[in-house]
This record gives sequence, C-alpha cells and structure tokens, in this order.
Amino acid sequence: MEDVCSWLSQDYTGAVDTAAAPWWRMIHAIRPDIRAAAIRRPPEEVVDSLMRVHAFDRAILTKTMRQLDAKLDQIEARVPGVLSVQFSDLAREDVCARLFEHCIPYQHDHDHWLNLAGQNIQISVPAQMRYYRANKTQLDNLVKTAKHQTIADLSRRRSEPPDGVTIQEEPYEVVWKDGNALFAEHCVDVGEPPDEYTRKNIPLFEKLSANGAWLIVTARSNGRLFGYLSSLLTHVLDSTTLIQATQLSLFVSADARGMNLPLRLERAALDAYQARGVGRVVFRAGARGSGPKMGAIYRRLGAEEDGRTYRLDLPGRVQ
Repeated sequence: MEDVCSWLSQDYTGAVDTAAAPWWRMIHAIRPDIRAAAIRRPPEEVVDSLMRVHAFDRAILTKTMRQLDAKLDQIEARVPGVLSVQFSDLAREDVCARLFEHCIPYQHDHDHWLNLAGQNIQISVPAQMRYYRANKTQLDNLVKTAKHQTIADLSRRRSEPPDGVTIQEEPYEVVWKDGNALFAEHCVDVGEPPDEYTRKNIPLFEKLSANGAWLIVTARSNGRLFGYLSSLLTHVLDSTTLIQATQLSLFVSADARGMNLPLRLERAALDAYQARGVGRVVFRAGARGSGPKMGAIYRRLGAEEDGRTYRLDLPGRVQ
C-alpha cells in the first residue's frame, strides 16, 4: 500500500490498468485530484484479444472481465469529471486528443499522434503473468488491505462518531470474539494484511489468559470495540516479590480519533495493574504505525525512558 501511495503522490503519474477499477474509491481517497478516464470495450472482445496472447481459462477470464466492466459503470456514474470513450473510437484523432488533454495538462500534438497512430505498442502478457506469479503473495496482501480500507471508509462515512465510550478490563475470550474488525484495522495500520492477526500464536494467548497473565483493557461504545490495550503480567528475575506489566499492544480505531482514548486506556490499565498487585510497568514505543508517537503519552503518565530495545531476527528461525 505504501508503494501505491508513493506512486500516486507524483505529479502527472497514473496507470492504465483495468484491474485498478475496483479500487476507484480508495484511489480517489489517496489522490482526490486524480483524473479518471474509462475506455469501454465489450468484455467478449477483450477476452478474445487476451486469449490470442496467453492461455487463460476462458470461463474465469470472461467472468472477471464482466465484473471489471461493471466497475467501469460505477466509475462513470460516481466519479466527478470522468471521461468515457469507446475503444473503437481511438482510431479517431479527435477522440485521442480529448483523452490526451483530459489526462495531462498539455495540448494535443498532431505530429506526435500521427507518429504513433499506426503503431501497435503492447506489453508482453506472458512476462506480465510471470511478474504476477512471482509477486502473488504481496499482491494478494495488497488486495486484502485495499478491500479492508475501502469497506472501512464506506462504513466510516455512514456511521456517527461514537459517544458514551466505556473503558473496562475484559477477558481475552470476549475480546477475541468481538474484535475481528478492530484487529484487522490494527494490522493494516502497521503495514500487515488485515487477516494477519489470525496467524499469531493464539494457543499461547489462551494459555496466558488461563493463567491470569494476560490483561486487556478495552474501549467500547454500543457494544462495538473502538480500542484495546493488552499487557503481559510476569514475575521478574531481580526480585522475588515484584510483578511486572509489559504492555504489548495499544490501538484505537480511526473512527474514535479525537476522543483521547489512548490516554484513557492507559489510565484504566494503571488502575487494573494496581488491583493486580503490579509494581512496575514497561512501556514500548514501537517502530510501526503510531508506535513512534507513544513516548509522549508515556511521559504524560510519569514514565521515564529506560534504555532502548534492539531486535535481531536469526535467519531461518522466524516463521
């Protein structure tokens, strides 16, 4: 997703890519001033053209092209200022001139058009398919992230900001059952695919919870989770009596920004620690998402910097 944002941040930069059509809302959210054009061609003609250059499954390809064609209908109906032309009309200079001047801030050049009009310039579809297969894992994760962000943005527009938020300690089992949407949003926020939370060490979560070593404080409104803070409670090597709380995850949904939930969750967690007999709290300002900003919150709570943490992943040992 960072690559997509970087690409679209450049001036006079875009993509001729029908596969991007399902993500038109997200693209316009990233770059509201982007200009859109739809070049329409009957899906059956597109399928016939592609089948001549690569051995696709015709039935799957036909279904995909019809779905993408429907997305172009959406773009034409909902994107302000979109230009729509027919593929067959690209043989006409006046149509090419309209398309050229719509997309970039330069006037049509007759000699430039005449030099290119008779040429058949195409990518190598087999090479593109090899590239796709080599990057399939990353592209699949991008699709998951884009889908999550599109749905989240639509939901955000339709919902009122939460009020009457309740902060409380909750059992792991309850939070895990109710937190799918929030966990997915957290994953995307730190650069992971939205379903990455399902690949965490869940059996260990359950053991820690059963042993009373897992403490979770949540923020809810009308039953929906808007934030959570999870901590690990352990004994320490430098004392026979001290219990330490190590904070692991703190996240608040974008739908609840401006409500000061991170600080409210932290204060509720401190109360819960004291009730559990905790004598020391270790805070972590991570390197992803909002992690680098967390130090300011910890200092407001009275915490002081206590050295730095470094990480080394050994080759072949991290799965």
